[in-house]
Amino acid sequence: MSDEMVLYHMNGSRSTRVLWMHKELQARYGTLPPLRVHVFNPEVFRETKPDWYLAINPNGKVPAFTHGRVVMFDSSAICLYLLQTFDKEGRLAPLHDPDFAALFYQLAFYCSGTVDNLTATSSPIQPVVAEKRPGDDEKNIELNHRAWIEQCGPLLVSILGTSKFMAGDAFTAVDVIAGVNMHYIHRKRGWHDFPALEARSDQVSNDGNIWKQKDKERYECNSPKPSALDTQAP
Repeated sequence: MSDEMVLYHMNGSRSTRVLWMHKELQARYGTLPPLRVHVFNPEVFRETKPDWYLAINPNGKVPAFTHGRVVMFDSSAICLYLLQTFDKEGRLAPLHDPDFAALFYQLAFYCSGTVDNLTATSSPIQPVVAEKRPGDDEKNIELNHRAWIEQCGPLLVSILGTSKFMAGDAFTAVDVIAGVNMHYIHRKRGWHDFPALEARSDQVSNDGNIWKQKDKERYECNSPKPSALDTQAP
């Protein structure tokens, strides 16, 4: 298998979860293969999906990820692959612990399958809908905010409890999975309905390597710069 890993990414999207997980693993081991990132221009990518990318991810969404013969989509699935491949000592995700594994799997699937869509700009079935940015519609934003207040937010509060971090007293992969949601809930949408979750999100932002000042420009919505020709394969 080739050592090169490639992430297909769009700034301000759920593919940030994969960038963050890679960053945390690299900080703990320092031996991961380099991650090459192809960055799409949101204004182009939301309207036109290049054929070469649809061959990699027929859903036409980000992220997609390749590592040798491995080709994947879904941010939490990719994160789990990175953990199983490179976190051999369980420094970031002690999946040998049944209690931790249960929490991690539940949140990984729930966050990428449900919570992500509350702040998403496009639809999960974007290729077959006419409106390419339904998440920007004021009525949809209002409905998603209601779902956050009445359903998703309270559920996360009940799951995550009152510990310092999202899975106890130490930063773990759970903080990466749910931390991306908290970042977009609070920063993108400006929803501040659950002080306990926001306080935990601030703690994660202070400790998570992706949000360190020296790396901040790489991950904020205006950077890295999109590839010049998204219609061509990298």
